[in-house]
Amino acid sequence: MTKNLGTWDRLVRGGLGLLMLVAAIFTPASDFASPVMYYAVIAIGVVLVATAVMKSCIVYTVLGISTAKG
Repeated sequence: MTKNLGTWDRLVRGGLGLLMLVAAIFTPASDFASPVMYYAVIAIGVVLVATAVMKSCIVYTVLGISTAKG
């Protein structure tokens, strides 16, 4: 898998992903509009953190985008 995420892109993705996960963990599921929304926030947070850690985004690969140097 080619690395296509730059440092700032990874920091933003990781930060937003962690923020979403923390919000979902510390907010009761009943406060969300529906259980589907609760699990969607968790899933999106996990995907954002995972792409930041792996330094690669599948959508960027398909679209031919790269924010990585070099």
